[in-house]
Amino acid sequence: MLSSEFIEIRDQYREIVWPFQKEIESTRKEYKLCVNLWKSLTKARLFEHGLSYKGEDGLHYLAPALEGISYSALDGGINITLISHIGLCLKIVEKYCREEIKSHYIDQVVNHNKILAFSISEPHGGADAQKLETRFIPTKDGYMLRGNKWIATNGPIADLIITAGREENTLKPIAVIIESSWPGIEKKRLCPTGMTSSPLAQITYNDVYIPNTHILGNVGDGLNVLNEGFLRERLLVPFSCTGILDRLLEILLEYAQDRIVFDSPIAEYQYIRKRLTDIAINLETTRAISIMSLDVYKQKGNVNLYGSLGKLYSTNRCVDSFIHAIQVMGSYGLLENGFGEHVLSAIASTIAGGTEEMHREEIYMNIYRRFRKNKRVRKDE
Repeated sequence: MLSSEFIEIRDQYREIVWPFQKEIESTRKEYKLCVNLWKSLTKARLFEHGLSYKGEDGLHYLAPALEGISYSALDGGINITLISHIGLCLKIVEKYCREEIKSHYIDQVVNHNKILAFSISEPHGGADAQKLETRFIPTKDGYMLRGNKWIATNGPIADLIITAGREENTLKPIAVIIESSWPGIEKKRLCPTGMTSSPLAQITYNDVYIPNTHILGNVGDGLNVLNEGFLRERLLVPFSCTGILDRLLEILLEYAQDRIVFDSPIAEYQYIRKRLTDIAINLETTRAISIMSLDVYKQKGNVNLYGSLGKLYSTNRCVDSFIHAIQVMGSYGLLENGFGEHVLSAIASTIAGGTEEMHREEIYMNIYRRFRKNKRVRKDE
């Protein structure tokens, strides 16, 4: 059951986003972020509370907020941009940035609408975060960054970029934060299929000077920094999916009552009811998994298992539900409501943040370790 605080935060952000629906739709067609919505979210203190809320980790504030945003926006791209910006990047800045730059960068993001990008994937590297071909070449008081990043969420619009590579001599992984205005950074805007409201770019680093002050953590900590960010992303994605499924079901229930075929609302036909109940099942099971995963995180349990499980399950249920929606609405789902576009965005969500295959590997390794542990316990008994 959802707490009263969860519902209050969720409903607050539903109301904040609702007036921007037409603007979201128009900017999505232009492959742009809805900047006015972003400013409203800053004003509502989403980014501030996303770091810390009532003395606790802000993840418990972000989860209901993202569910509310995705409900009113009915747009997966916006939430992917938000999850990357605050779920992934901003918490990394808070935890791993050097003290001399941390407060400045956090203030820029929390209070001044500055945007963070996550630039990790290598060409042909996919979701393999350890396949880092980008190199940090040591200098007297820092490094020169050289390499290419295949895809960066928020890349075209970012003011600050978190990226990673390996030290040239030792191959130790390094994560850094850089300013997009620094010399040597080239961006190429991408026009993806699906999630068009989440701006993407390929980024090339041509001997970009990185002072030591901008290393996140220590040399060699790069993969640990990235993995912590990835985990938060996986925990938040199901809440985005829940908001979208909740809104989708409401749209379809209303349509099924209004659409008359052979003198009866289509809601009276068992075939239509089967599709609507399948979406309802997708919604409620996704909601249950998302809440359970957040509880495991709070209790410091095996969150890697539930993070991957929740991300894999929720995005697949979104794909399934939008296909049902098109079948319920027929040609109207393709033309008037643009559900075909939403199907593409839902498919894109199964790839963003790690492919299905990658998450299945994570799930398998966790359940196998659990099996071996339980087997040893039974032997000892």
